[in-house]
Amino acid sequence: MADIRVAAGLFASAITSFAFSPLLVVSHVLQTRVAGDEVSDTIATAQRVLEEKGVEGFYDGVGALVARSAFVLFTKKSLEVMLFRRRHRPSAIESVAVSTLTEVITHPLDTIYTLQVVSSTKRSIVNDVGLRGLFAGVVANVLSHEIYHLAYVPVQRVLEPWLVTTLFGDMPSNMQVLSVVCGCSLIPMLLSFPFKVVKHRLQVNRNKYSSTYDCFKQTVQQEGTGALWHGVLSKSVEHVSQRFVYEIVKDYFLTSWIRQLK
Repeated sequence: MADIRVAAGLFASAITSFAFSPLLVVSHVLQTRVAGDEVSDTIATAQRVLEEKGVEGFYDGVGALVARSAFVLFTKKSLEVMLFRRRHRPSAIESVAVSTLTEVITHPLDTIYTLQVVSSTKRSIVNDVGLRGLFAGVVANVLSHEIYHLAYVPVQRVLEPWLVTTLFGDMPSNMQVLSVVCGCSLIPMLLSFPFKVVKHRLQVNRNKYSSTYDCFKQTVQQEGTGALWHGVLSKSVEHVSQRFVYEIVKDYFLTSWIRQLK
């Protein structure tokens, strides 16, 4: 059963990553734009991508995106099996530790995707940036990941149950619960978003900044605090929609395969 769940998650992740790639591309372009760039809003950025690269521009790096999404699920499951050997269900701390290690291991694919999105030319990214360059922004990535999980704990334990009961009563449907869960996940995403911006800027301009802190400092000094929220609109829509559709698609595959096995 566990293997079927993993497989269903892999298929759902691949499908939704591809489907919502355009929103993610727009968000990445906005996050990494330099000071003085005249294109500063979501619609204008989408229009520029369309003009410069055509429709296919919205799917730049989608191979790396899909590969990373699948690799994250596979790596996380593999680490849980290796570290805990199915002796017990991982605790919250153990799960966060495994999830963080997974982010570090899969970070090079994240870097490749970001560079493919913002690059105006087709090039050999691995040869250009080298192994060290593939891990640019990994500290900001880990910090973003930890802030997300820390913020999600009270949201999951307090806010989600309260909203479900308040909005839908004591007998909510699965779809109603899912809508609340996906909507609430926006809160930790917004809190961790500035670190995502810093991560992407370090990935694209690794030689410009000496550290994660230096990237924060330069970004705020040169562009203002608002720069840490560039691309937040398209990312918010992508985050909530992708998670909602992911759960539906995963459940569809899981239910279909279990039915066939019976």
